Amino acid sequence: MTFNFMVKVPEPARTIDRPKGTVVVYRSSGVHAVKERSYAYDGSGRRHCVDGPVIGHIINGRYVPDNGILHSGGRVDSKEWGNAKLCTMVSEDLFDDLLKFYNVGESSWIYVLAVLRCIYPGMRDYQVQRKYSFSYISEMYPGLGFSKNQVCWELQSIGTEGNRIRDFMRARVGSLEVDEMVVIDGSLQQDESTVNTLSRRSRKYREVKHRQYVKMYAYSADRMEPVCSKIYPGNMTDSRSVGDFIRTFEISKGIIVADKGFPVSSVEDAVRGADGIHYLLPLKDNQEMIAEHSMLDFDGSIPGTAVQSKKVRLSKDVWLYSFRDPDIAAEEEDEYVRKHPDGYDPEDLKARRPAFGTIVFQSDLDLTSARVNQMYEDRWLIELFFKFYSSQLDFDDTREHSDQSVLASNFVDFLSALMGTRMMRAFDGVDEMGSWSYEFALDFLRCMKICRVDGDEWENERYTAQDSELLVKLGLLERPLVPEGPPKKKGRPKGSKDKRPRKSRTTRRKNMEGVNESTLD
Repeated sequence: MTFNFMVKVPEPARTIDRPKGTVVVYRSSGVHAVKERSYAYDGSGRRHCVDGPVIGHIINGRYVPDNGILHSGGRVDSKEWGNAKLCTMVSEDLFDDLLKFYNVGESSWIYVLAVLRCIYPGMRDYQVQRKYSFSYISEMYPGLGFSKNQVCWELQSIGTEGNRIRDFMRARVGSLEVDEMVVIDGSLQQDESTVNTLSRRSRKYREVKHRQYVKMYAYSADRMEPVCSKIYPGNMTDSRSVGDFIRTFEISKGIIVADKGFPVSSVEDAVRGADGIHYLLPLKDNQEMIAEHSMLDFDGSIPGTAVQSKKVRLSKDVWLYSFRDPDIAAEEEDEYVRKHPDGYDPEDLKARRPAFGTIVFQSDLDLTSARVNQMYEDRWLIELFFKFYSSQLDFDDTREHSDQSVLASNFVDFLSALMGTRMMRAFDGVDEMGSWSYEFALDFLRCMKICRVDGDEWENERYTAQDSELLVKLGLLERPLVPEGPPKKKGRPKGSKDKRPRKSRTTRRKNMEGVNESTLD
């Protein structure tokens, strides 16, 4: 038994008029190709018939010649412009900083990935290529690859040379001023990887039920942006991490402000011998020197506020500062009472009441009480930054596995967070956008697109007058892109309204009923 695997072209397709010297080639889709008949010669000089190029197709019972237009290559002719433009506009210096430690290709790749993570919060690795293709950043930095496998490979490669990341951070620390206020604090980030050595059970494991690592940040309250960052295992204590953090990045200038989780002794050891670095650290409530120097017996107040204060000099280079805020004291006393619904010990409350609403600092600087109080209030900026980092940028968990990938991914996240804080300041600088959330502002910018007009030329779309004015205030446009000519008058032209008397709805219904009855008769 033999099988004929040759599929013949249907007779109707072969008999349709077409150019001479052509042959119809079968296609299972029913749209058969028409090729030129050409000839080739073998080694013995014999001529053989061969199929040439496709010159047309048999479609819907007729021959349709090929029009010469190439198959669509998927070129994107409309891209999201506003978000990428603003992000690169406020962070151009970061690309120049990357060029000091990476080649042009690596710098471009790291920078663009940071921009994409900033303007598309929550983006996963498998989504990067599509976001890149539909964003105008692909025209500003063309030819970069962001497939899922390439993202994983590049992050692994970047994290392998971790010293470059460290040197980048050191260069940023080197730009600090002597009197610049630097807030150092840490935050926990989820990391359930079973491969890397950073995933550990932190002090909050009983509450959150997942493993974490510590991301330590130095934040400039004067610039209102992060300066440097480093990650540690989740079970690392603050007293050990802060000293290593200061030594690793060679922080030798500025005023370090931290919270009660950082022991004064660990910071003193880290800054010892550095003349340009100082500290302002709160003491734990049970420290003996608070009672020893009667720091809760206040002898002054901060002008313009109800906050009480006291200042004591311990030695030549060490001062204590204490404060009591009546509003905070009332809140803490109310919280104490609420925690004892079945009744509380009046003597215990009486003993605790003097400490409600108080805080005591130790510093190696001779400052006014008002200045110290303001500096610690500014420390709250880093808490807002961590909230922005986790909720707005969606960097609350780790989606990498190896130590090297986690290190590189956190480096990119650091750049994205830095870009995001600058974008937020740009939004706050526009009165109409000051009350917008980061997500709402990004949605607005995503709608601002740019399109190809002729060939490879790009041109902004026409925006509404209100949107154009906002783009001008953000610095994205020099002037509003609105239609030229005088504005049209609102409303209909005068005298165009039809003033003929109208019949009521009841009258019209009765007339219709009369017509129906006459039709039936």
